[in-house]
Amino acid sequence: MLLTLSSCDDTQFTCADGLCVDMDTRCDQADDCRDGSDEKNCRIVHVDSSKYLKVSTQIRFPTDFPYAKSRQ
Repeated sequence: MLLTLSSCDDTQFTCADGLCVDMDTRCDQADDCRDGSDEKNCRIVHVDSSKYLKVSTQIRFPTDFPYAKSRQ
């Protein structure tokens, strides 16, 4: 295991040569690090939104549902 110390903040990616670049530019298919290390080991998944449903994690109960009222 290799431990690397960096002066980059938590919103930045540390390039292999020590340069700091915005984390948003990591794996964007454009070399932002001089050494191109921000594009190494990237796995980009493209999801076809027409074939997948977005599932809501919020559950809404009718107002007359017994547990919908706050307990006092």
